[in-house]
Amino acid sequence: MFNISDDDINLLEREMSLQFDSSRREALKNFIDVQACPGGGKTTLIAAKLILLAKKWNSPYKGICVISHTNVAKDEIISRLEKHEHGRTILSYPHFIGTIQEFINRYLAIPYCRQNNISVNQVDDEVCTKILSFHITRGTTAYLNRRYAQISDLQYKFINNKLILNVPGFTRKSESSSYTNLVNAKKALIDKGLFFYREMFEFACANMYENAGTALSIRKRFPIVFIDEMQDTYKYQD
Repeated sequence: MFNISDDDINLLEREMSLQFDSSRREALKNFIDVQACPGGGKTTLIAAKLILLAKKWNSPYKGICVISHTNVAKDEIISRLEKHEHGRTILSYPHFIGTIQEFINRYLAIPYCRQNNISVNQVDDEVCTKILSFHITRGTTAYLNRRYAQISDLQYKFINNKLILNVPGFTRKSESSSYTNLVNAKKALIDKGLFFYREMFEFACANMYENAGTALSIRKRFPIVFIDEMQDTYKYQD
């Protein structure tokens, strides 16, 4: 693990025209959980820690992974790093800065889809729901309304170590026209390479279950990980 000294922090203070108190220095020196209220300087602290690490980083193939919950947080971190010579080195390979969705897509879900000959052209809930609506009949719409079911729930789920298609309004396979219509609508979506955001997490689960070395490979690729806005993540993201 990298050793960050008071001298390293003193130099960074001069470079960035900042001053870190004792608690912030403790956070810069160690890898700990940091809790701070909005406006408490958390993003500045993250950027400072990344710059300190960047100055000591010498691996061409292993990187630092920074995962945020929102694009706003990601962009704010990137903006701080762009202002420092060493900070800019974190913005490219072998490092990663992005949202948890982007991380899941890039390193777990899309590789799994490629492995299984599934094309992924776009991941977007709104687009998927809109196109599905074009493919279902009035009868199917009426059925879903009676069942208080949503077309947006027509997604793949990883349940009992298997990927299964969740067909809203049905608990099992059916010979009904509505069930057939929904399955065909999903097939049309897959043929276009369109998937829901949540499905990427399901593909990621399938990847980790079916490929035992996946988690180990990612740990080797990113020996240091920062998770920003952890308190805002959903259970399935955790």
